[in-house]
Amino acid sequence: NDPTFANIFAQIALQNNLIKEGIIWLQKSLRLNPDQPAILLNLGVALSEINQFNDALRNQERSLLYYQNYPVYYHY
Repeated sequence: NDPTFANIFAQIALQNNLIKEGIIWLQKSLRLNPDQPAILLNLGVALSEINQFNDALRNQERSLLYYQNYPVYYHY
């Protein structure tokens, strides 16, 4: 029940191309702590990998709301 551990498991899964498992862990992390813009961005990227573009865009837009005052964010 710790978002840090969920994030670690998500990164391990994603690095091993286990996209759906990584998505599950990212979603769990966000349920535990919804105030994680980097995790929202990672979830958007992972969802785009499995062609869930509407969900991907929604998460990336939510992430962007946190960073709207940081121009460097738009580089990514």
